[in-house]
Amino acid sequence: MIVLGRDRLLSTLRSLGLSAYEASTFYALVTEPGLTAADLCHETGIPDSKIYHTLSELERRGMIAVQKGRPNVFKAQRPEEAMANLKKALEEEHERRLGVADELTTQLSTLYGKVEGRQEMELAYIIRGLRGITSKMNDLILRAQRSLILFIPDTRIWKAVEAAVVNASDRKIKIDLALTENVERKPLLHKLGTVKELDCQCCILVADGRTLLSVTDWSLDRAVAILTQEPTMIRFTKEYYENPNCCKSLTQDSGNIA
Repeated sequence: MIVLGRDRLLSTLRSLGLSAYEASTFYALVTEPGLTAADLCHETGIPDSKIYHTLSELERRGMIAVQKGRPNVFKAQRPEEAMANLKKALEEEHERRLGVADELTTQLSTLYGKVEGRQEMELAYIIRGLRGITSKMNDLILRAQRSLILFIPDTRIWKAVEAAVVNASDRKIKIDLALTENVERKPLLHKLGTVKELDCQCCILVADGRTLLSVTDWSLDRAVAILTQEPTMIRFTKEYYENPNCCKSLTQDSGNIA
């Protein structure tokens, strides 16, 4: 195996999110059995005003260990352990950023909705990706003022919008909900009033009788939805929900709701 040179290794460490100081410090500790903060300043050229913050960040990521003493001695973890800890830290940071992105989506959608409400929506437009689709569903549910119709055929989708639906119920929004039998039932569904059993595999949301989102594919790698305000499609959805041959009413004591 070809061992990469120092500059290439430092560049790779920085591509994984380490600062230049952190990469240089970790490299120095990998190549030496143990160094003090003063040693590291001498080896790397890092100012003594920056070295302790740099060491603290590497320790936080689980890449180095500290041997207490006067002075403290710093050692690199075994590369396998250091990289495993770094990967875990990167995954946690990635999840945190995704959460921030989801929250930002909701905030920006609220602002955008003020503009969107003042203009006619195009006949239809496409949303791709399950995360983007469920984020838009949550946005429509949370912004609903009067009513919601929901056809939910998949447990993953229900779990993604469940909290927003409950919030809408608490806000006294009229909710017409139909679930296929494979969607997990929970006691909190009782507070939503009538829940129907959906006989088809369709995923549709209508907000306030004017905006319809239809998910035509909810697989992870091909998820796609159509968003429209076309009145005929919205009318057909309402009629389908009200048709007893398509959506059957469930009772709380029927055993269908656990």
